[in-house]
Amino acid sequence: MSKKEQELKERYGNRAPYRVPEGYFEHFADRLMADLPEREVCVRIEKVPWWQRYRQAWVAAACVCGLVFGGALFLSRPEAEQVTVAQSVAVSSESSFDQMADYAMYDNEDIYASLCDY
Repeated sequence: MSKKEQELKERYGNRAPYRVPEGYFEHFADRLMADLPEREVCVRIEKVPWWQRYRQAWVAAACVCGLVFGGALFLSRPEAEQVTVAQSVAVSSESSFDQMADYAMYDNEDIYASLCDY
């Protein structure tokens, strides 16, 4: 303990300076309720439509239905469009170079010239 704390204890002691009056908490709740102002008790019941009470459930159900039907439409492609990988590679390997040359407007002389440069 420091010297200052020891001096304070000697001068004032260990006693708490503040005390609660006798019987203060015995009837505290009754006094508090008596001091409160009275107010009108007004119970107002509003009738809420049933669809507004369950609004979040409706939104969640609509989202789930949209995802299910959207996924079903996305995954149900016509069979004519479903081409196997092997068929598409075989077809595209022959014609892709010809299509590229036509798009770039290369003829045989331009192709030979570009190959000779390297």
